[in-house]
Amino acid sequence: MAQDRKHPFDLRNQDKSLFRFHVFLLSESVFELMLSFHHAIIDGWSNINFLKDLFEYYLKFKKGAPFQSIKNSSRSYAQLIISEKKSIASKKAQKFWKQHLNTYQDHKLLSLHNGQQDVEDGVTTIYIDTDFAVGLQNQASRHQIHLKDLFLSAYLDALCEHRGVPSLTIGCVTNRRSEHLHQPLDATGLFWNILPIHMHINKDKRAQAKFVHQILTEIQPYVMYPLTQIIDDHDNSNLFFSTFNYVHFHRAKSLSNSPGLQILAFDFFNKFHFPLNLFVAFHPVQSNILVKIVYDNRYFTAIQIQDILDRFRNGLDHFISVKIHNYKTAIDTTSMSRSAVSMQ
Repeated sequence: MAQDRKHPFDLRNQDKSLFRFHVFLLSESVFELMLSFHHAIIDGWSNINFLKDLFEYYLKFKKGAPFQSIKNSSRSYAQLIISEKKSIASKKAQKFWKQHLNTYQDHKLLSLHNGQQDVEDGVTTIYIDTDFAVGLQNQASRHQIHLKDLFLSAYLDALCEHRGVPSLTIGCVTNRRSEHLHQPLDATGLFWNILPIHMHINKDKRAQAKFVHQILTEIQPYVMYPLTQIIDDHDNSNLFFSTFNYVHFHRAKSLSNSPGLQILAFDFFNKFHFPLNLFVAFHPVQSNILVKIVYDNRYFTAIQIQDILDRFRNGLDHFISVKIHNYKTAIDTTSMSRSAVSMQ
């Protein structure tokens, strides 16, 4: 994965592919599959769909079944583009995003490397034990909010406390697989959007989490409004420096249940072109929660990232009565989206 990251995709060259894969044969019965693709053509949910189809056809071919073309999902994507264009033309959507960002304050980052361009991204991965995750889920249910709200609220705390500011704008990855689309869960393509969510911290952390839930609920009718249009409307390409992505791919569990194919390990890397990116996901194999933070070394040091992660942990501690003792932290040295799957 580390070597593959050194070869970014080139959107300017139409002769170059935006998707590639490698197969490494580890033994007669074990191999590793690595997929690498640009997010312009596929999102995380689509990746799970693709792997599901790939495994299905692989097992059929092993049994000598004839080739069959994979179902086409272009209808869903065409509907998404139409909905996006309607949203851009909507005065109501324009007004909403203008009002939502009316208190926005630009928090510029200073480079640590004086114009140096070729700097490796830093990656740190945290594994949250299932028992603690269940405790968070129980608290979320008790307060009638989602687990995503708790993680985003804790991340907001961590960033605001680290930078010493009362509010911040975070780019939240949002799902646009609407029920109005044709077979939205089976479609393959780029269906998410990144939206600037401006939030204030609150001493009452449970009230803050509810406020985050309220904001995420309020933006739902306007998730089709693309980030590029919001940037143009505000004439500002620096609306946020950090992104937050929370996923729970329920279908991922079905990958490990394929008869004749056992997944032994699963790892991934997401490259967003922002200085700081937090990715929270339910691990499809280990059934715990994986938290991965990817940062640009031109703007953040490892010590600063550790401070943010410590504050993030403390933010999660606010929602349960027992302090966290079951974190497992690892520096990811295999640190565009990439997935590596070891299978038998």
